[in-house]
Amino acid sequence: MIRSPGAYCLESDLNADADAIVIRSDYVSLDLKGHRLNGPTTPGTQTFGIRVKDASNVEIRNGTIAGFGIGVAITAPKTQPQRGSNTLDNVAIVGSRLRGASLAGDLNRVENSQFRDIGGDSIPDVVHTHGLFIAGAGALVRGNTFSEIRGSQEAPHAEGIALAFSGDLNGSVAENNVFENTPLAQSVDGPKHRSPSTYAIWFGGSGAGTVVAKGNRISNFVNGVIADVHATAFIFDNTMTNTVAPFSTRKKLRLQPGSAGDRPIGAVSTSGNRCVTTDPIVLSLSGRQPLLACETPDDVSFAALETGLANQN
Repeated sequence: MIRSPGAYCLESDLNADADAIVIRSDYVSLDLKGHRLNGPTTPGTQTFGIRVKDASNVEIRNGTIAGFGIGVAITAPKTQPQRGSNTLDNVAIVGSRLRGASLAGDLNRVENSQFRDIGGDSIPDVVHTHGLFIAGAGALVRGNTFSEIRGSQEAPHAEGIALAFSGDLNGSVAENNVFENTPLAQSVDGPKHRSPSTYAIWFGGSGAGTVVAKGNRISNFVNGVIADVHATAFIFDNTMTNTVAPFSTRKKLRLQPGSAGDRPIGAVSTSGNRCVTTDPIVLSLSGRQPLLACETPDDVSFAALETGLANQN
């Protein structure tokens, strides 16, 4: 248990049957120094690799977290739920049964990390598996890799969501990440018995303002970028391969004009302010044409957005 601010490091691999490391202090820097935390992989495990309780300004770097129910969980102080400023950098989270990492609070950063083979738990209440779940505004998720994020085939309506933003997510950015599942859907007779319902990036929550998905590479996800929010979603310079529904939104979706990167494998045509997929594979899988509410933004909008991204970096 870490109860005081400071810099800490892990000197060797650690095997744990319960929570491996618990942090209950602000301003903690934890360097795993290339070592590995190994935890339970039994169905229904409710263990944590690293659990940060009611704290902010915590940095976790340079190591691997394998197994556990949740690899990393960071909750903000109860009296100041917006406090965040936590960092995950160069961390590999592998084989978590329910969720790779969960971060609460504003201004969290996750960079240069890997989320692999997450999910598949068969707890009846488990519906959504997340590689990374962030609740708060101003998050930056950049340069990470997400692969094989899937819910359990045994849980009704189970979904695998690689990256999810929630809550007041204004100003959150997903940039230059790689999302790769192989294949698009696993056979129900396969060894992992995992759900075929997958999402690469999900923006969902009550926050208004702006969210951004830029320069991401997505392959073999049923759904690419979903913006189920009141915020305006800027989606540009992404590459979609073998993605059934590349984009979906309930409010405003802004696709940068001339952005060749946002061409999914199935043709997308525009008609006025609506876009429909013309891919026959999509129609056969969904039974209908997914409609996208699209706008063509002016250059000023994207210039302001690029300035904001540069300032955040």
